[in-house]
Amino acid sequence: MNETTDGIDVESSSFKGRRAPGVEITDSSVALADTSLNVRSYRAARGADLPLVLFFPDAASGKKSGEWISSWLAAAISGIVLEVRPKSAVDSNLILDWAGTYAGSVGASVERIAVLGSGAGADAALASFAPLATGLASSTSPTRLVMVSPTVAAFSGGVPPTLPTVLLQVSRPKIGRHPSVAVLEGLKDAGSPARIIEYLGKERDWVTSPRSVRSAPERLLDTITFLRRGLVDDSYAIVPNWDMH
Repeated sequence: MNETTDGIDVESSSFKGRRAPGVEITDSSVALADTSLNVRSYRAARGADLPLVLFFPDAASGKKSGEWISSWLAAAISGIVLEVRPKSAVDSNLILDWAGTYAGSVGASVERIAVLGSGAGADAALASFAPLATGLASSTSPTRLVMVSPTVAAFSGGVPPTLPTVLLQVSRPKIGRHPSVAVLEGLKDAGSPARIIEYLGKERDWVTSPRSVRSAPERLLDTITFLRRGLVDDSYAIVPNWDMH
């Protein structure tokens, strides 16, 4: 049986690697700090109080490499995905703070925001939760954080003081484990909500090259399910007393 989520057949041959139909894609540039931010918006719905995902792609990926995951995520949450690429170095916590302000202008709810990052973008996604230079916390408080294959240095600067429910997706190496796994297991032991999924196979970029990774549909479905239960569905009604996958 093919797996589906909200009518999306993620196992179909027409799904893997193809952009979701009916998703509106627009490009814009936003001034931020001393640089500008290239923003690609994926919109699957119109209205108010829409869910929004802020996506930090891997810095080495191409401009259109995020179309597959971003479009299907937007379709699955019936909302908006913002793929952000700063033209020069800028603190990602400023980007998160900006996203909260921007959300209202596009019909999204500041209370229904999640953050996603892939590769080095996962490191940036984590860093977006660090306090601002003023010492104050961001006015944006996402409900979910997804880190896909972060670099080994992701937690080298420590763990931000406040994190939402976290999903970590990594491939299990033949020897040992990804360094981020130990950090998040420590967070879980301390009572912070975190889910870790280790997949078999080589560490390949399924986000930008889904056709080359057999488990890409499964990984996307896990991501969709995790985000929907934080942005769309009442996860406590689905899994009582456990706000997780």
